[in-house]
Amino acid sequence: YSDGITDRGNPDGEMYGLERLEEAALRSRADSARICLYSILGDIQGWSRGTPAEDDATLIILKLR
Repeated sequence: YSDGITDRGNPDGEMYGLERLEEAALRSRADSARICLYSILGDIQGWSRGTPAEDDATLIILKLR
């Protein structure tokens, strides 16, 4: 992930942060990589409540079998 993921803000001025990213990843750990990616991005979008991103965001999901 890039800092555009963890530094994403919400209307209250809070950052998404590493802890929320870890929690979102754990919630979707049983899902396919594609679903996991969409779940995490959806969590960030919902949490930010429409606050525009101030930076670009990169997120790579890798699932090992």
